[in-house]
Amino acid sequence: MRFLSLILLLAVGLGAAWGVCRFATPRYEARCECEVAFGHQAEGGFEENLNTRLEVWRAELAGELAGAEIERVPRSRLVSVTARGASGEDVAARATSAAEALVAYTEKANASRFSKATTQISAEVERLREADERITQKLLALRTASATDAQASERRLLEQSLAQATANILEQEKRVREAEMLASFMEVARTRPGDLGAFPSSVPKESEVRRSHAAWSAARSRLANLRAKYTEEHPEVEIAKKMLVSTAKQFADVIVGASAVADSNLTAAQNQLKAFRRTASGLRAELEGMSLRATEASGGIERLQEEKRVTREMYEEALKKENEMRVAAGQDADHVRVVRAASVPSKPVFPDSRIAYAVGGGLPVLLWILWGILWPSAPRHRHRHHHRNFHTGSTDGDLV
Repeated sequence: MRFLSLILLLAVGLGAAWGVCRFATPRYEARCECEVAFGHQAEGGFEENLNTRLEVWRAELAGELAGAEIERVPRSRLVSVTARGASGEDVAARATSAAEALVAYTEKANASRFSKATTQISAEVERLREADERITQKLLALRTASATDAQASERRLLEQSLAQATANILEQEKRVREAEMLASFMEVARTRPGDLGAFPSSVPKESEVRRSHAAWSAARSRLANLRAKYTEEHPEVEIAKKMLVSTAKQFADVIVGASAVADSNLTAAQNQLKAFRRTASGLRAELEGMSLRATEASGGIERLQEEKRVTREMYEEALKKENEMRVAAGQDADHVRVVRAASVPSKPVFPDSRIAYAVGGGLPVLLWILWGILWPSAPRHRHRHHHRNFHTGSTDGDLV
């Protein structure tokens, strides 16, 4: 009977273990381990600092952890990042992502702390660097301006250009005078054609002007001769008058066109003369400016060199201080690095068939053993109780 009960208990336990392994939802677990080092520890030392930092990580990285758990590995400088779930690939990815979030958060915190510590000195370094570059550019410009060979060559070119501009002015002034004389001649031809002398060679439409002037002069002479012979009412005199009016009108029309051309030529010559004079004035101003720049350069180089020396010393001192702060910040920086990456688990942590079958087989055996120890004592206890009642003569009914 007892062995049959053992078989029944084993059947029930192993059946329950098989059911758990067969129908329970598997749970996988993946773990990363990160080494933690603090550059500046709190008063309580590494232990207190790490416990405080674990609380900060859990609060600040709740979203990035995505359900992963951060725990300290006892008696070490390691923390474990553990993720659990129904998929091996998913828990490995979540554990890796959470560990990377710890590393990134620490680096960001280090950068923020360093930025706050060095903002002022970095701004001063940049300001001094820009000031040093500006002074260097000024020195270069002054040294270029005071270079004897380059300055002499540029001066020669300017003087040659000025000489050419002066020659152009003289030539153009001659052309302007000729244009003015021609304009005066055309004015006389328009207002007092009888006073004209020799025609200049530059008269516009010269042949047409000469021909119309000759026709007018001939008509005028013929009218004067006829008037000497006849009265004003004489037919030939009337004809001569009409001829004079016709030739005078033709001459006037030709003179108007020629005068317009002469006036236009005069305006163009005057404008060109103004342009030559502006060019010469600009060249003279540039020569004067060159002389002034050379004087300023010779007197300003020494002053700028001294200013550069002072600025450079200040810049190097500020840069040295910034580098020292960088080194100090690096030494005080916290470091978190992954020392063991998460891998995809090959089997779930639950259910564990070995544990399930061990419990399913061991527990029935334990219960059977306890039953075997306790069951025989029960009949013996009943037998002793009945024997004592028999000798005393009492029964259960008497007691009632």
